[in-house]
Amino acid sequence: ADVMRDLVEWVVSLGGITGPLRVRECAEKGRGLLTTRAVEEGELLLRVPLRLIFTDMYARGTLLGRLLCAVLPSITGAEVVSVQLVYERMLGDASQWAVWLRSVPSSYTSLPYWSEVDIHSFGDDAIGKALIARAHAELRQLHARHELLRRIIGDAGENWAPLFKTFDWLQFTWAWSSVHSRAASIDWRSHALQTAKFKSDRAAAGTEMGLALVPIGDLFNHRPGAHTSARYIDAVPPTHAATTTVIAAAAAAADTAGMRR
Repeated sequence: ADVMRDLVEWVVSLGGITGPLRVRECAEKGRGLLTTRAVEEGELLLRVPLRLIFTDMYARGTLLGRLLCAVLPSITGAEVVSVQLVYERMLGDASQWAVWLRSVPSSYTSLPYWSEVDIHSFGDDAIGKALIARAHAELRQLHARHELLRRIIGDAGENWAPLFKTFDWLQFTWAWSSVHSRAASIDWRSHALQTAKFKSDRAAAGTEMGLALVPIGDLFNHRPGAHTSARYIDAVPPTHAATTTVIAAAAAAADTAGMRR
């Protein structure tokens, strides 16, 4: 409870707005958000300043991100965000994201956390064997990317030695799982800051779509198949561009049925 109270206070103190929301704690499923009253479709539920949102653009622009992108131009947004997350977690309270990071789960139930027993629980029939083969293939690919990223960090010099020591499989899969379970997608074409550098950075990334881990917003649940995306709304000054969260009126006082972040 204190973690979530601190998170809300941090967001609000730095210019965020929280609407009729409350955090729900569920022993089996973790934390989620509920509306506290009936809401209208299109009603603003959450506004978070851009400077508090952990995006792929932020990660690519850090010293670490620039190093990774220079050595590995093919690095994905999810990968560069994952490495930066491990670095910020390593910094502890010295990280500007410390309050938010304390609200992020410390472990997950996604594929990188599965044991061989878990994987083989798919069964021995044709479908089960195909799923087992796919799980092993995905894990091999993920291990290869982890080793590649770790090698780049190790070759970067003494200044990055603490991160090299920290960046083990457990830390990487924690960050990878955080990104893949909690990030919203952003269409950067709607972003107000379309400077020449901004456009060149997106061109280098190879896509107009980006990733965003939105404090408080990353607690929204959505049903399978629900549309999840993000867009920016201009604010004053423009560097404080903020996200807006929209849910359907039918989702009032219930888990979010569909949303745009």
